[in-house]
Amino acid sequence: MTPSSEQVIETIRHLPVFEQRKILDWLEEYKPTIDEKASEEEVEAKVDRMLLERGILKEIPAGLTDEEDDFEPLEIEGEPLSETIIRERR
Repeated sequence: MTPSSEQVIETIRHLPVFEQRKILDWLEEYKPTIDEKASEEEVEAKVDRMLLERGILKEIPAGLTDEEDDFEPLEIEGEPLSETIIRERR
């Protein structure tokens, strides 16, 4: 499973400062020039190819299959979780 951007950011936060600097330098040097009209899939494919070329990825991850993409959320009884969180924060 591909990590989310939040997971990547959290991982970077825990790196030593010199490692964070290396990542920042790499992003500045190799940031992809992406057409603003490109689809999300085109952007992901371009970034994956760039990471593969730079040796950061060993292989381009496969996309989700239809089975993996058929996510069904669990139904829970009682008040919605968001309302519980809001109530408990007060």
